Amino acid sequence: MSFCVNVDKPTKRATIHTFISSDPRCQPQDKQAQDGDWLGPIDTKQEAIEAAEEAGLNVHLCGLCNP
Repeated sequence: MSFCVNVDKPTKRATIHTFISSDPRCQPQDKQAQDGDWLGPIDTKQEAIEAAEEAGLNVHLCGLCNP
């Protein structure tokens, strides 16, 4: 299993998702937003957490895909 991180700069929040999820809200988007980005795929949950923390954001796990 691999993971991705949704970076939301306005809310200073990084949410970790499983990279392959059946819920479209948990999937990386093709377009780049000015206020956010997607990081990944990332091999482990710990590496995803570290990537989110390096961005200086509050780290959360998605409640929909439960990484």
